[in-house]
Amino acid sequence: MDGCVFCKMVAGEIPVTKVYEDEAVLAFLDIGPISDGHTLVIPKQHCTMLHECEAGILSAVVARLGKIA
Repeated sequence: MDGCVFCKMVAGEIPVTKVYEDEAVLAFLDIGPISDGHTLVIPKQHCTMLHECEAGILSAVVARLGKIA
């Protein structure tokens, strides 16, 4: 999606420090963390708003949280 900073991160256009990546999810370190190791976990498929994401996308993110943590 044009202009979406997270889509640019997924595409590799903006560098991130990856913690985890697979076909559905990207997890990376926050550039301005409040605490050490603060990690952002995002779906690779663009979602404008959380409540607009398909259930399958959200379940893919949630299913990986334990492994990432």
